[in-house]
Amino acid sequence: MSNFINRPLPLSKSKAIDQQLIKMIVKEYHPFSVVEDKEFRKLINMLSPNYIIPSRKTVSNSLLPQMYETVVQNVKRQLENVSAICLTTDGWTSITNQSFVAVTAHFIDPKKDYEISTVLLGCTDFPQSHTGDNLAIFLKNIVAEWGLSQHVAAVVTDNAANMKAAIEKCKWRQLSCFAHSINLVVQSGLMSIEHVTKKVKDIVTYFKKSLHGLSKLQELQRQTRSSVLKLKQDCPTRWNSTYDMLDRIFELKESIVATCAILNISDLNSLSEQDWIVIEKSKNILKIFYDLTIEISSKHMKTMNIISQATLLDPRFKKHGFIHAEKCSTTIRNLRSKVQSIRVEENTIPQPNVISPSVSLPTSSTAIWEDFDETVVNIIGGNNSTAAGIIEVDKYLNEPLLRRDENPLLWWSERKKVYPLLYEIVKRRLCIMATSVPCERIFSKAGQVVTNRRRDRFVRTALIKGGRTNNFVEGDLRGKHGNKKKLAPEIINQICDHINSFARIESHYLRNQTSREFIDGSLLQKCRDCLMQNVKLIKYHLVNFLHTLTSSIPDLIFFIPKRSVWIM
Repeated sequence: MSNFINRPLPLSKSKAIDQQLIKMIVKEYHPFSVVEDKEFRKLINMLSPNYIIPSRKTVSNSLLPQMYETVVQNVKRQLENVSAICLTTDGWTSITNQSFVAVTAHFIDPKKDYEISTVLLGCTDFPQSHTGDNLAIFLKNIVAEWGLSQHVAAVVTDNAANMKAAIEKCKWRQLSCFAHSINLVVQSGLMSIEHVTKKVKDIVTYFKKSLHGLSKLQELQRQTRSSVLKLKQDCPTRWNSTYDMLDRIFELKESIVATCAILNISDLNSLSEQDWIVIEKSKNILKIFYDLTIEISSKHMKTMNIISQATLLDPRFKKHGFIHAEKCSTTIRNLRSKVQSIRVEENTIPQPNVISPSVSLPTSSTAIWEDFDETVVNIIGGNNSTAAGIIEVDKYLNEPLLRRDENPLLWWSERKKVYPLLYEIVKRRLCIMATSVPCERIFSKAGQVVTNRRRDRFVRTALIKGGRTNNFVEGDLRGKHGNKKKLAPEIINQICDHINSFARIESHYLRNQTSREFIDGSLLQKCRDCLMQNVKLIKYHLVNFLHTLTSSIPDLIFFIPKRSVWIM
């Protein structure tokens, strides 16, 4: 019997599917109209026939704001107990010539202190001039909005002068993106082999544009039974793209030389044997910078080990992370001084074993252990945070090193009660990022949303749908038609009274058990003829009149002989 009953989907199950649908749209960058695609609706119907797919307006105006508010509240609760954060910020201009500024926060969450937690505080339309003053005001506002003004340990940006000036005006510690600095070094060094890289770019451009040349190159690769690979072009704004280009063309050296000889490409500057030697040597040198950039840009590379205190507090390096012994000694002295100024809750500092008042021991027993207990308290520092801090530093430095591929935050999580004073500094130092790559990743994802396909219809994000107009652009007004003219209630009542004054007629469609009423359909035709005489001025009001009529008197039907005209 249950097979023939169309059971409604449980509310909890329906809400769960709604949430997963929103996650799919947001995380995979689908347009809201995906819920109206025929094949998508067929798929959902096959998976869950009783699930009612929400409309595009429901997704954008209801489900998305609900999920946004939920996420915002979760993030705020997560940030409540954070003692220090590191910010990364950067700017970006979309293909629609709209300027954005993103801010990400990185911190050690007390509930997940074995890893760095990252949240996006905002990716905001920024139409103002990108001066240091404007950026400083923007950054202060967004940090204050999340209640983090007193917790900023450092801000990592690129080397732009306006960004540096903005951070200085905010009176925060500014750190340059290490990856940007490395890229500047590499770009400066590449100028010495510019004549070779130009030849390589010309060859790559030819095979990118010539279908005949590309097919011949791929054919020769197949003949040598090697993998069919494509050439890579250099891009000034992409880190390591020059290395990728040189590495790939050197890998395809035999196929490139053979293809150019067969096709007799005279307009290209052929690479000499000396040029190939330069390419080989250059790519080997660039490989070092490539590996370094990938390492520091990794999501798992969360600590900025070039900072002296962070290096010393990283159990994988400690003293061995310094080239000069003098620099290491200075850092140790500074760390000891820093630890002495730290104040933590009393119950977090290890105390000597104290006999509970409920346990009664002979007085002689207490006197026997009095000298020993006093000695132990002096050794471990007791309630003296200055002595305890110095002892913690020395004890920590004497512990064996952690393997380089192991997690330093997990190591500290397991020992935070052993080193409570040092751990307070760890939370402020090991949350600092090496690069501003997290913001670069935000813009890479944003580019998938603001594409050529959608350049005439900018898609607002979940942050905008939350209605936070103080820092974000105005909400999407598509489909809302806020300028629509409405009839006054008095006019609607007059129309209804006038229609109710018409005499009802009988219809051969009328059944015994019906609540519908019929009036002469010729009245409707006369109304249309009269109004349509001036279509440009009256057409809108005619549509509005019919809509008002059907919504006010839902059971009304205009009757024309042999046909009932339903205007619902």
